[in-house]
Amino acid sequence: MENFLSILQTCQPRSDILTSEFNPEIFTANLGEVVRFYRGEKTSTSDIYTDAEKFFTDATYPTQGLLNLFRNVLRRVTKNDGTAPGTTRLESGFGGGKTHGLIGIVHLIKHGTRLKHFVSFIEPDLLPSPDTVRFAGIVGTELDLHKTIGKRTKKHTL
Repeated sequence: MENFLSILQTCQPRSDILTSEFNPEIFTANLGEVVRFYRGEKTSTSDIYTDAEKFFTDATYPTQGLLNLFRNVLRRVTKNDGTAPGTTRLESGFGGGKTHGLIGIVHLIKHGTRLKHFVSFIEPDLLPSPDTVRFAGIVGTELDLHKTIGKRTKKHTL
């Protein structure tokens, strides 16, 4: 049997853990905050989500599922590839990366080729020129579906 190093011998804790300054709130991804950031509004989320370079270098591990999502969206948007899915249903439990994937898409679409050195896991020809693709972010938990319009409840459409 081979001798394996223990996790304590192979992993170095982050400095914020060692100095007791760890803030678990930085792991609470919020698509609405990122969209507001790109609209120029003040946000309260960590810059690990609003700074595209930090997001991809410090907060993102490119799993196969994430790569498939990014590639499919970018193929559809930048290549007008009709064989790429037009809609994608993101299914995972709490903490499974759905919001993280959506934030990644926003950054890739907004910055495109400016990120080529930070997203080497994406083929460069899939990245759009910066600021050439418009996006809309709809955060379902922020929609007020029960608010009345006028004196009675009416249909809300997007």
